[in-house]
Amino acid sequence: MVKMARCAAAMKGALVADAASMGLHWIYDPEKIISLTRKAPLCPKDPAFFEPPSCPFYSYESGQLSPYGAEGLGMLKSLNCLAQYDPTRLAQKFSEYLKGYSGRLNHASKELIANIDAGKTFPECGANDSQANSLVKVPFALSRFHSDQDWATRVEETMRVHQNHELAVEYGMASSHILHHIISTGATAKEALQWSTQDSSPLTADAKSKVKEALAFTGNEVEAAEAFGSSCALPGAFTVAVYILNTTETYEEAVKKNIMASGDQCSRSCFIGACLAASQGAECVPMDWIERVTDMEDIDKEIKRVCS
Repeated sequence: MVKMARCAAAMKGALVADAASMGLHWIYDPEKIISLTRKAPLCPKDPAFFEPPSCPFYSYESGQLSPYGAEGLGMLKSLNCLAQYDPTRLAQKFSEYLKGYSGRLNHASKELIANIDAGKTFPECGANDSQANSLVKVPFALSRFHSDQDWATRVEETMRVHQNHELAVEYGMASSHILHHIISTGATAKEALQWSTQDSSPLTADAKSKVKEALAFTGNEVEAAEAFGSSCALPGAFTVAVYILNTTETYEEAVKKNIMASGDQCSRSCFIGACLAASQGAECVPMDWIERVTDMEDIDKEIKRVCS
């Protein structure tokens, strides 16, 4: 029951963090973000749930999930549709969800839909895409499979449904092992990061190296994003997320610091929010943030389905 509560917290923490980050998503100039949030010096704006939403690539209302968060919720819904897990059926269900989504579709989602429509099945249906979408699937796939002996195989399959690319899988699985360690042992996020660098940890040598780089970095969040990469490209998005987890204490601090780092905050925020909520409990997620998430009732329903 304790582990399932951590799973539920991870899923909620991921999606609330995503919605909180959406208002300043994909702004790659940190000075622009500073300008927007401090436009009125005597009354600076909160970067979380920033009003009005100012993403230059899509126009959503405040409180909505970003395209990344919507993917995560869609994967959760698709997993919940399957009484018996099958990756080919999962790919079909996820493709159906994406077809019905009225928001912005990224390259991986468009390619998955095209591949399914062309008759491709798992794993060939997965997009040849190496971006950080794989990090977003982590809390939802883990919550479905965390207690299974072969959980890592199942989580990897879930990632390959959407992105059949080795780099996406490598860092998606690195994120999965870190979050799984938190869920299964009750470790803090920082303890899980330290564990992940040990010789005995299941992360690849390259992923361990990136964690070590992030743990050793002494600059601020903007400098970290500049050093490791602020875009949705991997391994940069993973490395910046690790840096944020290592340099913050609370959920709220981490989400806001990640927003101010600029770039693709939402892919990072899903992993960051999941790790902190799993380790600190769902109560670490601010209630006023939860109340601002447009789809919260639907999210809670899907979380209960996978946790029942």
